[in-house]
Amino acid sequence: MNYIMHNPQQGHEVLTRTLWPQCKAQLTAGKKLAVTIRELEDERTIKQHKFYRGPVLGAISAQASIEGQNWSHDAWHELFKRQFLPRQVTKCKVAGKKRPVVSVKIASTTGLSIKKMSIYLEKVIAFAATDLGVVFTEPQWERWNGMDVDAETGEIR
Repeated sequence: MNYIMHNPQQGHEVLTRTLWPQCKAQLTAGKKLAVTIRELEDERTIKQHKFYRGPVLGAISAQASIEGQNWSHDAWHELFKRQFLPRQVTKCKVAGKKRPVVSVKIASTTGLSIKKMSIYLEKVIAFAATDLGVVFTEPQWERWNGMDVDAETGEIR
């Protein structure tokens, strides 16, 4: 169950009229529950994704090359993920191994918030323009999308 709360009154309403009765019924039935509360972050927008996959990777694929070879949208995306997104390291015990096995996974753009996706886009565009010589016709997704976004906070006005 996921509930989104926007203000104290609405949060109180959700907790007392919706969440608590559901929890009470489960607890009365002898079940154990875990409740997690976290700050809500908007995931990247579909328009950001379209801008990234369209104008950004399109311009890079059309104009940039490494050692004389052109690359596909997907190949450039993999490069940028590896270059600009964090790695997630996990350790786990494996039967028959004395030491924990370490796995490294590159993060994905899928779970990025709007602000973090904006930062990612800025890094990709800056790298492509500076290091690869790509010229973008529309370098800012906010203008491409017709949105007014605060550069400091990433909030949409």
